[in-house]
Amino acid sequence: MVSPRIILIATLLALPVSGARADTYVVTDTNGHTLLWAITNANTHAGPDSIHFNLPGAGTHSFTSSYSNPLGLADDETVLDGYTQPGSSPNSGKLGQPWNAIIKIALVANVPCEEASFGYFPALSVGGDRCVVRGILISDAFCQDIEVDGEDNVIEGCAFGSASPAIVVGGIRNRIGGTTPAARNVVVGNYDEGIHLGGRDARVEGNYIGIGASLGAAPNGRGIVVFGTGAIIGGHPTSPCTLPASANIIAYNKQHGISVVGDGSGCSILSNIIHSNGGLGIDLGGNGPTSNDQLDADGGANHSQNYPFITGHDNHAIYGSLDSAPNQTYAIQVFDNSSCDPIAGEGKILYGEQQVTTNGNGVAGFTVICAPIRAGRFYTATATDENGNTSEFSPCYTPTATAVGDTPTPFALHDNIPNPFNPATTLFYEVGAPGRVDLVIYDAAGHRVRTLVSEHRNIGSWRAEWNGRDDSGKRVASGVYFCKMNAGGFESTRKMVLLK
Repeated sequence: MVSPRIILIATLLALPVSGARADTYVVTDTNGHTLLWAITNANTHAGPDSIHFNLPGAGTHSFTSSYSNPLGLADDETVLDGYTQPGSSPNSGKLGQPWNAIIKIALVANVPCEEASFGYFPALSVGGDRCVVRGILISDAFCQDIEVDGEDNVIEGCAFGSASPAIVVGGIRNRIGGTTPAARNVVVGNYDEGIHLGGRDARVEGNYIGIGASLGAAPNGRGIVVFGTGAIIGGHPTSPCTLPASANIIAYNKQHGISVVGDGSGCSILSNIIHSNGGLGIDLGGNGPTSNDQLDADGGANHSQNYPFITGHDNHAIYGSLDSAPNQTYAIQVFDNSSCDPIAGEGKILYGEQQVTTNGNGVAGFTVICAPIRAGRFYTATATDENGNTSEFSPCYTPTATAVGDTPTPFALHDNIPNPFNPATTLFYEVGAPGRVDLVIYDAAGHRVRTLVSEHRNIGSWRAEWNGRDDSGKRVASGVYFCKMNAGGFESTRKMVLLK
């Protein structure tokens, strides 16, 4: 008979072994439990680690990084969190509001960049994977504020300045900033670029670059310079007319707002607030404005993606065309500006986005329907191809005062966006006189599927979303559907395709 004790020991030995425990190292002074002590312990301990702060005193606590005592996160899954210091707090201001973070932990240099005897010296390096750095101020004459390699690391809620460049990103899928107010970084006052993007698939989201915490000008030499592939700066809107939380403000930089240079490609520059930079808002190749070419056959940075042209408008829509590669899908983004850049367009306020597909000749028209068009404003546009290559901004288009608001709004039903779609699409329509509007979805056999609108509407531009479900809430099958609008004697039908 086997004893119960032996059975228990055998059972315990058969259980899976869990990973190393997570340890927290608390920085409490500048002698024994210093930042260097905490980072050294985190680097030598297997498994996740956190570095917290609990230093006495209400002021900002500064730590020195130097050639002899470099600071770097070499292990995976280490969180360096400056906001654990008493009295500190992350930013809560929304995009476009002042950055109100209170940072109590700073890294400072003990040698100016120009005195470096070899290479570049970052104040903090991140070489591990899945590490997080937040709530740290890094400035004061470093050659680089922070260098990020490895994979899936995050730098958020920090402030950077007085370096060249401030943030150097290599590795894969590393993220600078984020889509919450607390994740926003402020990158200002750097000698050359604020952010230097190498590596692959980096993301830059929700940051202030060249614009200070109080929203005043605090220029870098250049805002962002891209050498790598697959970077995403900003992001697509969640609906065609909505500014996403991933948008960055890139303004007041002395030269270009964003430069894609060398072999940089697949760099998507989407929905950002880009204005008042000394050079181009977006520069492909680092050599000033890039001309369009027939069928977009040239190469270079971001494959020298052709920009679209805005050709007209009505009261609530911007029209234009793109001449690019044949049979390809592009995201067209239109921007509203208070002035026209003297060198080339920039993009201060996202007006809206539309997906278009070029025909066999490489041509596609677009109609972006969002807010009322304003006379005396300056509208620009960009195109982003299927591989993420974004163009420079188009030349400015200015609606004239006599062309806006002087004629009655006509009834109209516009094409739905996107089309084909899955799982949802948005329909845009115009109401020319107050009254009842019916917007109804039918299948190919003419059977009523869904009533989207059946009520009074005032004059103006409207939209309705269809989620691919019928009036009972059941999801409908793939196929061709028709949206029919009836209003004040006006009748129009649009074809839609649902793909699954």
